Amino acid sequence: MQDFSIQNDNLENILKQHKLSHDDYKKIENILNRAPNIIELGIFSAMWSEHCSYKSSKIYLKGFPTKASWVLQGPGENAGVIDLGKNRNNENLAAVFKIESHNHPSFIEPNAGAATGVGGILRDIFTMGANPIINLNTLYFGNILDAQMKKKHTHLLHGVVEGIGHYGNCMGIPTIGGQTNFEACYNGNILVNAFSLGIAKHESIFYGKASGEGNPIIYVGSKTGRDGLGGAVMSSDSFNSHAKTLRPTVQIGDPFIEKLLLEACLEIFRENLIVGIQDMGAAGLTSSSFEMASRSQSGMVMWLDKIPMRESGMNPYELMLSESQERMLLCAKKGAETRIKEIFEKYELDCEIVGEVKNSGKMELFWQGKICADLPIKPIVESAPELHRPIKKPKYLESCKDLVLEIEYSKISNDKTFLKNALENLAKQHRINSITLDSKIKILESYQYNNTIFYVREITEAILREMISSIELTDKAWIYNQYDSSIKASTIKASGMGDASIVSLKNYDSQKAIAVSAKCNSRYCYLNPREGAKIAVAQSGRNVALSGAKPLAITDCLNFGSPENPEVMYQFKEACEGIKEACQILNTPVVSGNVSLYNQTNNDAIYPTPSIVSVGILEDYSHAIASHFVGKHTLICVVGGKISESFAPLQSDFLHNQINSFANFFHSFCLKQYTSKETLGNSALATKIDSQTHTLQQSKNISNKKHSLRNEKPYLNFSGSMFQKILNNPISGNIPSIDLECEKKLWDFLYECTQTKLLLSAKDIAQGGIGVTLAKMAIIGQKSIKSFLSLESLSQFDFEAILNSYNKQIQNILTRIYSEFHNDEFSSFYNELNTIQQNRKTLYNHIQPLQKILQYIAHLGEKECIIIHEILRDLLHFSVINPLNLFAENHSQIVCEVFPHNLRIIKEIAHAKGLECYCIGKVNAEIDQLFDKLQNNHKKKQPMLSHTHDANVRIWNIEIPLCELSDLYYKSFEEKVFNNKY
Repeated sequence: MQDFSIQNDNLENILKQHKLSHDDYKKIENILNRAPNIIELGIFSAMWSEHCSYKSSKIYLKGFPTKASWVLQGPGENAGVIDLGKNRNNENLAAVFKIESHNHPSFIEPNAGAATGVGGILRDIFTMGANPIINLNTLYFGNILDAQMKKKHTHLLHGVVEGIGHYGNCMGIPTIGGQTNFEACYNGNILVNAFSLGIAKHESIFYGKASGEGNPIIYVGSKTGRDGLGGAVMSSDSFNSHAKTLRPTVQIGDPFIEKLLLEACLEIFRENLIVGIQDMGAAGLTSSSFEMASRSQSGMVMWLDKIPMRESGMNPYELMLSESQERMLLCAKKGAETRIKEIFEKYELDCEIVGEVKNSGKMELFWQGKICADLPIKPIVESAPELHRPIKKPKYLESCKDLVLEIEYSKISNDKTFLKNALENLAKQHRINSITLDSKIKILESYQYNNTIFYVREITEAILREMISSIELTDKAWIYNQYDSSIKASTIKASGMGDASIVSLKNYDSQKAIAVSAKCNSRYCYLNPREGAKIAVAQSGRNVALSGAKPLAITDCLNFGSPENPEVMYQFKEACEGIKEACQILNTPVVSGNVSLYNQTNNDAIYPTPSIVSVGILEDYSHAIASHFVGKHTLICVVGGKISESFAPLQSDFLHNQINSFANFFHSFCLKQYTSKETLGNSALATKIDSQTHTLQQSKNISNKKHSLRNEKPYLNFSGSMFQKILNNPISGNIPSIDLECEKKLWDFLYECTQTKLLLSAKDIAQGGIGVTLAKMAIIGQKSIKSFLSLESLSQFDFEAILNSYNKQIQNILTRIYSEFHNDEFSSFYNELNTIQQNRKTLYNHIQPLQKILQYIAHLGEKECIIIHEILRDLLHFSVINPLNLFAENHSQIVCEVFPHNLRIIKEIAHAKGLECYCIGKVNAEIDQLFDKLQNNHKKKQPMLSHTHDANVRIWNIEIPLCELSDLYYKSFEEKVFNNKY
């Protein structure tokens, strides 16, 4: 008989291997009133590991809201369950869902680790009697573009995506969405979080329990091997230089066996043959048997030599702690053993009776006829150490405040501002290669024009192009095309089609649909764990609401560094508080989840990453709306809270300087066009115009009032944003807070509008700001748009003074020219110009006189005319909107597309809920008439503007051909990551 006792002279090493302290060992001795043997110590080690016991985190998880009238099962079971109401057959349906991490195994062996992560979460779902219909994943990799990291993380990306795709596709379950991120903090620890959702009838939900004295305990599925030994303990420790030695702890999965296991389990569910069922996940047979008995307050006896073994020479320790995949433990009803065995044999799966239920409250394990472990169940499951680890506010949070990227509007007024310097430096670093300024700048400089506005517009366009092509925001078809998203023919929206994924329940005789969305901006959580976690909850729910669904609940996967670091525990505590607050206000309880700690290599921890998946329901899947523009000649609106603050204009003094500078420019241009070289020099005309312009520059024709919409000064905040990352700045500053009450109002607005089919499409303003939001909606929908971002509430701010200022200056210049040149052509043009100015009806018509000037003199200087027109356009729009607004990530704000005749009622609904609503543009807007005319006048000459094509994306003052943006969006990921050129 094998001796399983522990030798005292080797105790120290054994405790270290099992990640147990001397205090833990003393507690075990007190529980048993004796020293444990190696099998018992292994069981304590697994059940008291961080992975299984949540010993460092459970004191903070207790505060989560977990109850609501629609919640059927909260945390504590294999998965959470919410009520979905009745189908057409009057049957009560439920959604069963959960998210789990498989981080450590995926870093060690990416393909197998990711695949078994999918397999494990699927078993959690169908263990409860549900048929899985949705897979989703959130992935975090390191800086894959860094030369030193590229090889490693390209390997990891390939392996993880292949593992997820292969397992899900073989199972026949659509993988319909997720999130993939790249940050340097994940260089040493990637994150692979797997989510699954299934549908069950209320009466067919099963739980992980083992009750009824004498009921048989049955092992089903694959045979047990040595793969995955100590996986739960391994996942409860940090990586170090010896990480490669952990490879044997990664499990090996087989999706074809899992598919058979799923079908067999669904069959025994339909025949109601069992009392309870549990997946053998982390800690394998140990966790499944102890948890089932604990939930039923029962006991169990098991005969370990009856367990089907894949390898010879296995011992009880290995059998109890192996994490071999595709295995389940059943508590069957007496008399059902034969039928259960028939079903599993039909699917060629192992099925053995390995124990029975006892009312002893103990777990008695037998090996070769003799007891090898005798343990009380309750203290092992419920009395794991509850650690109150030290908490300390991280030092970096203090230093980050000194690097605030928070810009006061009044400071954006000259060449030395943050925007110009930062973007200019970016261009010098050659991080953006799409800036084509040289020819235009030379023209401007030849007229001594102060080109601040023009220059900023070109750089701002380059920033937008860089964002659209960044691997964080660009289309990731290379990833999601490896996943089958359409199998089962129920998918309405999948990856690449929007922010939330939607699957109909038509296969369950229902018109309803499920919407899911996964979100977390770990940069936000790094700078403010509490606020970042709140934003993650809000954004995942917002995306569900944007699809037309009502958010009902969340599941979370809390990925953090080592709990032994007080600063990490501060991050964890704060994030939990943020989730708690957000879920309470938004009424989305936490019904399941997972905590993954020790995500760090040596002393380098990941950013706090609380991945949140929100689940909602559409009562009618025909009410689902798109996340991209779908109409023609429709209106673009922005809806949400504090919009007028978010889109505040620049101040008048900045514009005054630019207008005066433009007057000089235009004066010089007109002189060159209407006078010969001989008469230009010191002519009386030149002297008169110089004098007139000088007088105008001395006057102040612009109102002195400041562009401020509230008593305190509005700020643009880019802390933690994509704008900050694109500029290659340190992640720093105070992130913008979120108003959860306003967020709730926005959800209510979306639900009301989608139920009445008032919205054609909608998308939230998130990473990259409204510029990226509008661009993505246009690209995916393949629609040309024109959005000036000029809110109605801002339209009265100094427009008359601003436009009259430069019109008056130019009018005086033209008057002087008219006094010298009295030809009929110019006289006719001049009279028409006066008529236009006297009959202005719209704000845009303020620049019509200048357009007429350009039309008249275009043949005299084609290139210069185009430059003048662009400067006029810049002047007009700089008086309305600050260009930095394009990249501000404003919370609780969305862009939506509506029919013109619905605009009034949408505004009424928004205002009734305390939200702001403004029309900011059009879909499929007509091309600017001036460009059309100029193009027609010069058909035989060189094209004047490369962007006057049929389909353009016009955002603020930027106009880019749709085909160019589409290429950037759809091709950049593979080009940058794999160097694949199209």
